[in-house]
Amino acid sequence: MRTALTLALTLAAPEALACGGFFCNPQQPVYQAGEEIVFAIDEDACSVSTHVSIQYEGSADDFAWIVPVVGEPELFASSSALFQAIRGVSDPVYQLNTDVTGMCEVPLPRAEFAMDAESSSGFDDGVNVLSEARVGPYDTVVLQALNSAVLLDWLQNEGYDLPSTLDSALQPYAADNQYFVALKLASGQDTGDLTPLGMRYDGCAASVPLQLTAIAANDDMPVDVYVLGESRAVPDNYLHVTLNDAAIDWWSGGANFSDVVSRAADEAGGQAFTTTFSGPVAPTGLRVWEGTFDEAYYAELDAYAFTRQLQMDGMPFSDEVVGVLSDLIPFPANLEGSGITEGSFYACLDCFDTPDLSQWDSAVAAARIATEVVPGLENAQDAIDGFSHLTRLTTTMDAAEMTADPIFVFNRDLPQEVSNVHTATQKVNCGVFEGRQGAERTLVLDDGRRIKLPSLRWQSRRDVTEIELLEELGDPAAILIEDYDAEGLGEVVFDYRDDALRDARRFGRPGCACTSAPGPLPLFSLGLLLPLVVRRRR
Repeated sequence: MRTALTLALTLAAPEALACGGFFCNPQQPVYQAGEEIVFAIDEDACSVSTHVSIQYEGSADDFAWIVPVVGEPELFASSSALFQAIRGVSDPVYQLNTDVTGMCEVPLPRAEFAMDAESSSGFDDGVNVLSEARVGPYDTVVLQALNSAVLLDWLQNEGYDLPSTLDSALQPYAADNQYFVALKLASGQDTGDLTPLGMRYDGCAASVPLQLTAIAANDDMPVDVYVLGESRAVPDNYLHVTLNDAAIDWWSGGANFSDVVSRAADEAGGQAFTTTFSGPVAPTGLRVWEGTFDEAYYAELDAYAFTRQLQMDGMPFSDEVVGVLSDLIPFPANLEGSGITEGSFYACLDCFDTPDLSQWDSAVAAARIATEVVPGLENAQDAIDGFSHLTRLTTTMDAAEMTADPIFVFNRDLPQEVSNVHTATQKVNCGVFEGRQGAERTLVLDDGRRIKLPSLRWQSRRDVTEIELLEELGDPAAILIEDYDAEGLGEVVFDYRDDALRDARRFGRPGCACTSAPGPLPLFSLGLLLPLVVRRRR
């Protein structure tokens, strides 16, 4: 590791300001599936702390951390808990609200469902889905049902791993017409992360060495940059894109978010970020760990008391904590593929059949937590303390697009807050006789666009989804492309907002040949991007 770091510092380009990369023996490539970086920048002291976490695919037997910086850095341990916490307050959330007018009851076959004879609410004994959304690592659904057996059957069919024995426990709440929120881990959330590395060095700005990352980067590799400071951070030498909300699949909770980001960045010439979140830290409740760890006390506890005490002390069950515990308590083979994560298992040993404690040693566990976990948690919390503002910027890039290292600076002139929570409303007008399946619908976006949609019956007969219907209005994916720097409101490179409103009004009109939205950014605009950047970055 020492040799790899020394080599990286020697070869780093002089303009590289910070960060790290995950690279490998060229004969045994370990392709990066994504990169996450936290920068904590003290502008007054011109000091930067950087925390790097990289997701990967394939074997990691032969790799090295490469750290290009302008001066000699102080290296320190970080924690995956920092990234878990910061994702939790900044992950994009897309919520589709439904506003129903008219008589929208959905008749259900009486042979399959029976009305509750004692109910006076008029609620059919089925499942009423109120909203579905991707929230952090979870797929979520909010629903109602008067019959708990029907509720459980629906959830199990949708992939929620719930035991049928919950039927009797849920029935009193269902009978009381209460709401239910269900969670499951979204696809791909079991991918392991490398243990994060921290660096502290002199500097007033931050940069990601993507030119080095290009050595072994997957196509459309996601890059998430989190910047802690006193104001909003912006890309200085990359463009900034605002996403077209009509391109988002609202009916799946924004499951196509990464694809829309990728398309938008490509429309801006391949080097652009979108702001996923910007705002004050305090209201988010962002924290990693502010507790204490008494090694001697923990060394005397049995395995059950040990894990319970970790929770009482507020210690997050991060990858590093789970790594220590899994070395001493094997994860049960019968839980593999069950949907139960290692973190859930070790956080609640009492919840499962007797675990294998033959290798457990409290003193060893306590010593390893004290030396391998606690310093990283403390350093991660230090990255948050003392900074009032958080910005999250996101993009995807191919190796061929990684020809310049993005630099991030603070801009106090721009609007400082960008919410990670996005909402749209689906207005459903059932009338008197149509019912829900034949109802007229209108999708209302936050920018004022009102988009007429056909009925569910029409869609079902043609086997088409809403996002397929909206494909024309979702093109281009970048509704606004701008060029930012440290001052001012930036320069507009491409603005599709007025055209988007016009096309939404025309969308779906019979006989109109002008419903198609324009395609990606016109070629003449793309041709202007490079001269624009070169002129400003002379």
